[in-house]
Amino acid sequence: MTNGWIDIKNTDMMLIMGGNPAENHPCGFKWAMEAKRTRNAKLIVVDPRFTRTASTADLFLQIRAGADIAFLGGVISYAIENNRIAKDYLVHYTNAAFLIKEGFKLADDGLYSGFDETSQTYDRSSWNYQQGGDMSGKAAASDPAPAQAAAAAGAPATLPPNVAYDLTLQHPRCVFQLLKKHYSRYTPEVVERITGIPRAQFLKAADLFTSIRKDGDLKKTATVIYAVGWTQHTFGTQIIRTAAMLQLLMGNIGRAGGGVNALRGHSNIQGATDMAGIFDNLPGYLKVPVPADTDLATYLKRITPTSSKPGPWDSFNYWSNTPKFGVSFLKAMYGDAATKQNDFAFHYLPKVDRNYSWTQIWDGMYRGSVKGLFAFGMNGVMIGPDTQKNIDALKKADWLVVGEIYADETSEFWRAPGITTDEMKKINTTVYRLACAGFAEKDGSMTNSARWLQWKNAALPPPGDARLDQDIVAQIFLRVRDLYKKDGGKFPDPILNLTWPYTDQQHPALADIAREINGKAVSDVTDPATQQTVKAGQQLPGFAFLRDDGSTACGNWIYSGSWTEAGPQLARRGTEDPSGLGIYQNWAWSWPANRRVLYNRASCDPDGKPYDPERRLVWWNADTQRWVGNDVPDFKADSRPKDHMGPFIMNAEGVGRIFGPLTAFADGPFPEHYEPIESPIKNPLHPNRSNNPVVKKLSTPADKYGTTEQGFTVICTTYRLTEQYHYWTKNNPMNVQLIPEAFIEIPVELADEMGIRGSEKIKVTSARGTYIAKAFVTRRIKPMMVDGKKVYQIGLPIHQGFRGIQEDADRNARTPANLLSPTVVDPNAFTPEFKGFLVKVEKA
Repeated sequence: MTNGWIDIKNTDMMLIMGGNPAENHPCGFKWAMEAKRTRNAKLIVVDPRFTRTASTADLFLQIRAGADIAFLGGVISYAIENNRIAKDYLVHYTNAAFLIKEGFKLADDGLYSGFDETSQTYDRSSWNYQQGGDMSGKAAASDPAPAQAAAAAGAPATLPPNVAYDLTLQHPRCVFQLLKKHYSRYTPEVVERITGIPRAQFLKAADLFTSIRKDGDLKKTATVIYAVGWTQHTFGTQIIRTAAMLQLLMGNIGRAGGGVNALRGHSNIQGATDMAGIFDNLPGYLKVPVPADTDLATYLKRITPTSSKPGPWDSFNYWSNTPKFGVSFLKAMYGDAATKQNDFAFHYLPKVDRNYSWTQIWDGMYRGSVKGLFAFGMNGVMIGPDTQKNIDALKKADWLVVGEIYADETSEFWRAPGITTDEMKKINTTVYRLACAGFAEKDGSMTNSARWLQWKNAALPPPGDARLDQDIVAQIFLRVRDLYKKDGGKFPDPILNLTWPYTDQQHPALADIAREINGKAVSDVTDPATQQTVKAGQQLPGFAFLRDDGSTACGNWIYSGSWTEAGPQLARRGTEDPSGLGIYQNWAWSWPANRRVLYNRASCDPDGKPYDPERRLVWWNADTQRWVGNDVPDFKADSRPKDHMGPFIMNAEGVGRIFGPLTAFADGPFPEHYEPIESPIKNPLHPNRSNNPVVKKLSTPADKYGTTEQGFTVICTTYRLTEQYHYWTKNNPMNVQLIPEAFIEIPVELADEMGIRGSEKIKVTSARGTYIAKAFVTRRIKPMMVDGKKVYQIGLPIHQGFRGIQEDADRNARTPANLLSPTVVDPNAFTPEFKGFLVKVEKA
């Protein structure tokens, strides 16, 4: 999330897709209402259902689930064709002017250059910039030879040091012209065929959203707001990227009231991601080692971007500091055992040799290679795709440890509907259910969608024998370490040498861990610019003090500065806001460096003057020769505007990437519309290449996929309700009174065709299973014409299963909603496709 919840109040235009914040993020949605009230901001909602959010919109469009890229691509095309773009911003702050290599081919047939049909992967070497200089006004034939920028397949992902560019944006191979050509196919007629949104409605929405650039004025801003309705597709990453490209095109990134803003449905999803809750990251988004990383130097060379300086731009390339972040992380992990002589214990880290994403782990369990699972705060049977496969996987495991406050579907998978008493006796999985503390019984920090780290205190102690999560994990670790000390093992070093610097080793205080994450000086460290010295043992003021020589230790570089010698910055509660923009610099702490809006240098023109003086974030102070402002400048503080340093300091080029070069994405440098794995139509753009070409279906007997020929013609999408917080509130009598039982939302027209009336039980079947619940007949979902076919969509809340107050009363009648969803994932983020799959609907 580039901006933050409160900043939404500063916008002039909101596009909400892939989310229903009025229902799922009601405390945050008040800021959208504030923008409407105080700024007369307009709200466009695009959703498969008419939701509570849609009821507040100035314009609502019903879209077919999974057709978001077609809609956004159409808006990009409309903005370009009608010159509603931020030309100044585009030229100076994005890679729109950069030239792409001659070998690159756009996806006219659904495939970009470099596709290998056998492996279903791309050789992405042609997805790179052309080496050279200023090509403005020059013909394509005068380009430097392609060999100058050639990159062998499989070579390190490096960018040419000097990129060819055309500031006039006229060269046929500059990013802007390629973008224009790529999305020129997304005409209003094609958008209608794919999305089901009538042409006139689409044009109305495109006109409204781009109207902030109607007069060429850069003062106004627009924000794009999304949630898991975008991520949970086989092209989810690319949907979000399309939104980012649109926002770059219109100059809305780094601006107050702008951004691409992801709404998290849990209070600490952002924190879990920051702290490496995904298999291919270390804390702070450092990449995990792989087997080819034979030593620390090889690893750091692979993951550290090298700067490229295309013509008039300069690049700060802050990721060039990766060695400082990486070595400091190793020192935090292994302390005195991490020395320069042993590569700072780099070899203690696992080398990740395959895909260990969520779906793959459960697939491995189903196949018998994963023998056991710790499930803490994660109801895997309910949240994963294809519930039956997850249950069958757990049947094959040797052991399962569940840490929860209630018994749930995962801890009682063996009592799922349909399992007989005789079958239960044959399940040999040993289940350990540990009573964990609830959130109100813990202290610690939560990181919200806005990247704010906020400390909270425990309200009361855990009851009975319930324990804090960190105590359980700590005591397991200490017992494992004792076993290694006693019995040895093949490779005891990472266990025996792990730092454990907590005051009470059996019960580590989260305050101790937060200080460890922030980082400390191992030996005296002096900042050469300010001459400030941090003494050995002291907390670091921020990540600028991190070193790659072993003199600093830091558990997560982006959190450095959150708990300093001045105390826990994340516990601050200052309510002053002199800017009036809702920045609240002294409330909690925001990563990185307490910055509230990312890339905020882009809120100013190339001379350092704010595009909108009334919504100033940062600006260049000619007297002090520094960047100053209401927010912490996301920039090199003394970099003069005339030096032309790019504002996107985390990219090697220093600019925002409209074109995603080299290894950025598995499925294309520009997003392309592909159909969901299960779709009622062929892709109108390329019928012979309907789905995302790099998506791989899983191949166990449990992995089944439906087609219209099999009678699966209705689109099903899943969603959440305000009244139920995912799964555990099913054990709260008040929540159960509000939503006592499962239901299926179906359109009136479909109900009439099938003779179904409200509250009658219906049966929804996919290729994977059957779900029975009461029909909720509604006009909030309407039939759509998609590529000449009448298409129905239904909606399925995810909360009810077979364990909870109401479920216990009638257990055999309850099945989880994800019994229906397919095991297929996005090739970039590995998120399952919950938001658009095929079913058939019948009377029960």
